[in-house]
Amino acid sequence: MNRIWIFLFLLSILFFGCGEESTEDIIHPPDEILAPSSDGLLPLRIGNEWVYQRATTQGDIKLIRWTVADTSRINTVLTFEMNYFEDGELQPWARHYLNHGNGLYVHGAVDQNGDAVDIEEPRLFLPYPISETGSFPCWSAERANFRGANKNIGVPAGSFLCHKYELYFDIETNHMCSSFWSPHVGMIAQFEYIEGELIRKWELTSYKR
Repeated sequence: MNRIWIFLFLLSILFFGCGEESTEDIIHPPDEILAPSSDGLLPLRIGNEWVYQRATTQGDIKLIRWTVADTSRINTVLTFEMNYFEDGELQPWARHYLNHGNGLYVHGAVDQNGDAVDIEEPRLFLPYPISETGSFPCWSAERANFRGANKNIGVPAGSFLCHKYELYFDIETNHMCSSFWSPHVGMIAQFEYIEGELIRKWELTSYKR
């Protein structure tokens, strides 16, 4: 269950803890760190924000807002703190992200209780740039796959060409999500399933970067 909450924090972020991960599955970030306003998967600059409508199949609808609120230095590296609001109320959890040359990394985290999550070294969240389909080690999922680029996704904020990532939170129950990200913009939409049945979806309604 902790794995599920981690991703749903980004994603409510989707996106609030983390499972163990073998060291052989860790992808180490390269020395290259992209500039705050660079062409990373998730544009990171203080003041950037993304607003989503999150809806369940039972009709429960909430407005979710992610905001790049501050910077903080973690192990000498300057990272960007992402805060999370639900229907306008600030939630206790947070994430510290940074775009590296091979993807978006998590450098630090705070769980739903406001407690720091121990992350000894940066963990890959989503790879970018990426061209070949296949699996990759993801900090927040038991299994993750890249399914391709240039997927045209329409949401209230507009239409975007997206990378499609699939993240499996629980292999036994087939609890997974299909997450669509537009490079240089961020997450556009996400669809969450259990045993193949849609239970929740996120759609971008507005953003500022």
